[in-house]
Amino acid sequence: AIAAKYGTSYQNLASLNGIGSPYIIIPGEKLKVSGSVSSSSASYYKVVSGDTLSAIASKYGTSVSKLVSLNGLKNANYIYVGENLKIK
Repeated sequence: AIAAKYGTSYQNLASLNGIGSPYIIIPGEKLKVSGSVSSSSASYYKVVSGDTLSAIASKYGTSVSKLVSLNGLKNANYIYVGENLKIK
């Protein structure tokens, strides 16, 4: 599902991330989805207890709607501890 979301194959994701078995990923693990790295590459924030989307948006100078869009969130009121949210 992650590979499909980013228009690549699961084999490519496994290769980019040095994953021996592409059938096992660890919750909270950050994955590269592209081979290129630049200053405009995505930044992530790991949700901790007590976080809200509005507080995270404020901290990073963005909006709740932008975070919802970037992360494909279905419910802006539901984020969970350990979730990695794309910031940019």
